[in-house]
Amino acid sequence: MVPTEMGHRPGDLGVLMRHVVVALAGLAAAAVARRRVREVLAGSVSEDQLDGALLVTSELVGNAVRHVGGPVTLTVGLFPCAVLVEVADTGTDIDAVPVLRSAAALALTAGSGSEEENGRGIALVAEVSSSYWVEPTLEGKNVVAMFRTAEAPC
Repeated sequence: MVPTEMGHRPGDLGVLMRHVVVALAGLAAAAVARRRVREVLAGSVSEDQLDGALLVTSELVGNAVRHVGGPVTLTVGLFPCAVLVEVADTGTDIDAVPVLRSAAALALTAGSGSEEENGRGIALVAEVSSSYWVEPTLEGKNVVAMFRTAEAPC
């Protein structure tokens, strides 16, 4: 497994324009999370960017609910330069979320030929988001996916 790398929040995203924090639980967690992401981002990002954020949200929330249980918290932040989708849970094993750094690592994970269901979703997160990282928190961990929305630095 590729080691987890502690990320840090980029400082060049601009001023927070819209923000939502949602507590999630149960089988409907991913659907509720997608609905809230759509509400925050609609009209502010391209359809492709929205689709990517929704896909990654489903994956991160699904993983948190499946592997950790509750509570799970979704935070979505819309900035002039990027969107941050954050999923916090009480799991303390941050090494359980590998950081894939290259197309070769993505291909290795996604094309393993294994029938195993675990581990392939993070390849999807790596492919669709601009970057992602894991942060330890007092209660567990926070997995953050960033989607750049501006070509030039802000």
